[in-house]
Amino acid sequence: MVHDSYDTTYFDKKLFIQESERLSESVRINKVGILNSFNFLRMENPSLILDLGCGTGEISLALARFFPNSRVIGLDRENRFITENMRKYSDQKNLTFVQSDCYSLPFESNSIDLCYSRFLFQHLRTPDLAIAEIFRVLKPKGKIGIFDIDKKIDIIYPFPVHSKKFNTAEAFYKKLIRNDLYIGRKLISLLLQSHFNNVAKLDVSIDSLNTNRTDIVRLIESWNYLDFNSHPYVMTKRITSVELKEYFEDLLKVTKQTDSYICFGLVFITGSK
Repeated sequence: MVHDSYDTTYFDKKLFIQESERLSESVRINKVGILNSFNFLRMENPSLILDLGCGTGEISLALARFFPNSRVIGLDRENRFITENMRKYSDQKNLTFVQSDCYSLPFESNSIDLCYSRFLFQHLRTPDLAIAEIFRVLKPKGKIGIFDIDKKIDIIYPFPVHSKKFNTAEAFYKKLIRNDLYIGRKLISLLLQSHFNNVAKLDVSIDSLNTNRTDIVRLIESWNYLDFNSHPYVMTKRITSVELKEYFEDLLKVTKQTDSYICFGLVFITGSK
């Protein structure tokens, strides 16, 4: 198994709950972008849908409700998510969950109509191998949909205090754990290299022009569940705990200003086999 940049193995119970709440909040706040991505696929009644890297399962549930005549399988490497999802969503009859790895999917070739993935590919050290495996399991004319970040299209203005130090620390840490902040701009090329057709892009960013500011504030607050003194960004020595605390305090202040502009860059890329 490839060791990618996301692993809950070392999370204690409290941290796992906080991480689950953070992931759920990000889905709730970006529900318009998620719904737009479903519509962008232009699919009617796909027989079998795979939600790859399903995490807390909200996207799997949304897919099952959006496509009520389809069978949806949420798949994740983290067994803790799968166990909890099976309990939470047991009433959704067209939804099941499976623990497995994106590099070795437990499905026959040419068996899946749609593979959807949100916030998985930024964590993958070898995204090309995952895309090749998705290509294998998709039916002819089956579709892939990848929803992920591109930090380069983030905009926060006015700049919060210590922004430069924060960005330096974040980039250093993400590079260290091999988390790709810029995966969004690479996805089109990755799909074309894997012989996908009809590749297209949709902007699904969280944007203060079309997102309630209170929701954006809640999203930012959900990021602050780690102790600043032991925060991984502080461990890089590119920013101090005091500076990190001041950055987040000022980020919240800026976000609450009615004349500020906040955009967290997200893209949705789709293609067909």
